[in-house]
Amino acid sequence: MTWILPRRWRNAFMLAVSLAFYAMWRPLCSVFLLWIAGVSYAGGLLATKCGKRRQAGLAACLALMLLPLAFYKCIAPADAIVLAALHACGLGLDFNGLNWMIPAGLSIYTLQAVGYVADVARGKVPREQSLLNHALYLSFFPTVLSGPINRSFDLMPQFREHRLGFDKTLAGSGARLVVWGMFLKVAVADRFGIYTSGVFGHAMSHNGFSLLFAQVCYLFQMYCDFAGYSYIAQGCGRLLGIDLKANFSQPLFAMGAGEFWHRWHMALSGWLRDHVYIRLGGSRCSKWRTCFNIMVTFVASGCWHGGTVCYVAWGLVNGVLVTLSHALPLKQWRRHVPARVAVTAVTLVLMAMNLTFFQSNYIQIFTQLFTAPFNAFHIMLPAYSVHATSVMCYMAFTFVVVMLRDVQAEWQVLKLPRPVSLAGYGIVVILILLIGVIDSGQFIYVKF
Repeated sequence: MTWILPRRWRNAFMLAVSLAFYAMWRPLCSVFLLWIAGVSYAGGLLATKCGKRRQAGLAACLALMLLPLAFYKCIAPADAIVLAALHACGLGLDFNGLNWMIPAGLSIYTLQAVGYVADVARGKVPREQSLLNHALYLSFFPTVLSGPINRSFDLMPQFREHRLGFDKTLAGSGARLVVWGMFLKVAVADRFGIYTSGVFGHAMSHNGFSLLFAQVCYLFQMYCDFAGYSYIAQGCGRLLGIDLKANFSQPLFAMGAGEFWHRWHMALSGWLRDHVYIRLGGSRCSKWRTCFNIMVTFVASGCWHGGTVCYVAWGLVNGVLVTLSHALPLKQWRRHVPARVAVTAVTLVLMAMNLTFFQSNYIQIFTQLFTAPFNAFHIMLPAYSVHATSVMCYMAFTFVVVMLRDVQAEWQVLKLPRPVSLAGYGIVVILILLIGVIDSGQFIYVKF
């Protein structure tokens, strides 16, 4: 439909589609999206003005944009405190709390809006003249629920040029990205999710090595789930003539936590680098101040993911790991294959263990991990896994498929002829239909 419309109508049509798509999730939550769009547009206008009240006005706009996000991030711990108080009083009352009210994508479009106002205020981008284009930038339907977080200097110029339309080259690569993203989500992540949820749900019945293996599988599941969504969003954008930035760059090959975060969720990492880390002084300070800046940045990342203690702890551990990785001579080790493999393996294990904070029973999992017998290389499958061999063979098969594609993307070891490549994507489609968990739940990152 978009392709056949006159160019001057395409942005308006896509805005209507994006708002309708968002309203289908929870209609009342559209109020927050429109609120953020209006306030950030006014903030961009204010940022171009001069005068004594400019800074106060910008601070007020930022506060008004961040207020809904801060409120909803405090809901989860507030619910937990109320429930604990009721149970302490002997009341066995349980309730869903206010978590059901949290607007989907609020974290995503709030950061986009704040980044836009900050970039305009610093003169990095011009103020957007069109409210329609600005609203489309915040609500673009492929990214509004789970990102990636778009930067105004990447996306706004494309909307101004009315690039929404059919582009043969972009459409071809976009279709391939959508297929690969669907494979990562329904045929890999959701299959691994069946295994990891079974292990974490019965953590006390597993040995230490089994839990560690499940943690590594959860890292791989999270990667395939979120990268799958990012590829689908990027592919949908390309089908419409919009080139969205990549969000992942083979993070499973990272040496050290610092490089891991340069490759994982690059949109969020870039936003935090520009608007938190660099604003605090970045690495242009003393050694201890740089460490402090890193810790504050990752604590902010933890608070962005959720307002509970477990997310703050996750951010703190990430900050410590990144600080330590900066102190190690990783560039020297990169030249030695055994050292590189060892450092990469340790990096992935540490990052996988840190992701355990995302589990509701993380205390139980960590307790069992460090107190239960380790029984190296003895993996205990969940009780429901009747066909243990087939479960492990399938997980190994999909892991190899994903890693082979990442190896090709990382080092360009083999460039397949076009017919062979198309045949490969045809096989991927067949695998999606045959082994994909089509009726699976939502993408993991929607809840953030």
